[in-house]
Amino acid sequence: MQMKTFFENIFKNMPVPVIVCGASAQHPVVYMNTAAKITINPLLSISDMTGRAKGDYLADVLTFKDRDTLDIIFRALAGVGAVADFKADIAGADSGFIPVSVTASRVVTGEDAYYILYLYTGKGAAEVRIDVDRIVASVFDMSYNIADTNEAINAILGYIGNCIHVSRVYIFEDASDIYTKNTYEWCAKDIEPAIQDLQSLKKEDYNYDVIIKEGVYITDDIRSLPPEDRDILAMQGIKSLAIIALQHAGPAIGYVGFDDCAEYRVWSGEEISLLKKIASILVSLIERRKADEKAARSLDIMKTISNNIDSIVYVNAIKSYDLIFVNEALAQSLGKSNEALIGQPCWKVLQLGQTGPCSFCPMKKMLDADGNVVNESYRWEFKNTVTDKWFMVKDAIIKWIDGSDVHIETATEITSQKQYEEQLMQAASIDMMTGAYNREWGYKVIGEAVAAMQHDD
Repeated sequence: MQMKTFFENIFKNMPVPVIVCGASAQHPVVYMNTAAKITINPLLSISDMTGRAKGDYLADVLTFKDRDTLDIIFRALAGVGAVADFKADIAGADSGFIPVSVTASRVVTGEDAYYILYLYTGKGAAEVRIDVDRIVASVFDMSYNIADTNEAINAILGYIGNCIHVSRVYIFEDASDIYTKNTYEWCAKDIEPAIQDLQSLKKEDYNYDVIIKEGVYITDDIRSLPPEDRDILAMQGIKSLAIIALQHAGPAIGYVGFDDCAEYRVWSGEEISLLKKIASILVSLIERRKADEKAARSLDIMKTISNNIDSIVYVNAIKSYDLIFVNEALAQSLGKSNEALIGQPCWKVLQLGQTGPCSFCPMKKMLDADGNVVNESYRWEFKNTVTDKWFMVKDAIIKWIDGSDVHIETATEITSQKQYEEQLMQAASIDMMTGAYNREWGYKVIGEAVAAMQHDD
């Protein structure tokens, strides 16, 4: 059965407007039911657009007032597979905009994936309740699946702003004992950003202490506030707002705010419950961002130091042997970029002809069979099989930036020194009268052979 027929059998007589599109690039429209066609344009018919590439895509038949809406919805669908009660405005048949509540899901059949969009309009849109658990689940999945923390926070602010239909969502963080700083902001269409003017806001100039102490600061109508508070908010076009402190286990680190510039509204208990749960997720993300920033600073310091010394430095994971850090001296000595080395097993790129961990790996001297540290450091001399150069090597087991145990090696080239030693040894091993090797040379050869046997054991 063709997918269009399959979806038609399910959604044809449904009174709710439904659009089905492919999850691939540009999102080709697969099916629209009658309710969707009537809502968007009574004259629109997908069958009439067959062969017209410009009309085959979702963006051609469904226009949101806020152009970012589709991107936000598709990002949520790609990441978590569902969107619930997403408030938006779509272009209607009379060139005006229709308020809708979008619920969407991602379905997979065989190798193909589809997005199904339900557009609740009019009375149906007003009656749609906030699905707190589902929205929180979507936000949680965004925080987990979007690798860049700042990108995840911004995506969540936009998603929540549309879900609860507000004008602005923002985060203020503590900058010092005196100041707070507006670090993130999402604005609905036609709402002026304010973040650029709020980088150093004195705590004493507004109700910061009240927000932190009470945990929430809610007003349905700013006209009920004292004049000094009302005037500040009115200048920003705010009619009602909800502010939630960002606090987890320790002291509050700031707050997240939700402004409504369109209407005076009554914040429901369901909405406040949702915002509190979102605030707790945002706290975790901000703490993760701070940890990432601290780790990045530590890594930058290590790069600066290790790149300004002549020694070779590298760090690898203990179990996998994968390189997690190399300095420029090592990369240059191998004729490769740092990026080409990171993630590769050390034995594969630092030595020749290895099919697994080196028999002479220094970690064997520092760790027992269970991986416990028995020697924190180890010194030795070694001739690298790739560069054919001698090094004085120091190895150690240390705590890495992420708290894990890793192996670090620092190697200083001593090729010239070894060559000089060989010259001295050769001079001392040859009889000046006969030119033949003397007894000391024989002892040296035997000693080296014994040492090599012991090393292999």
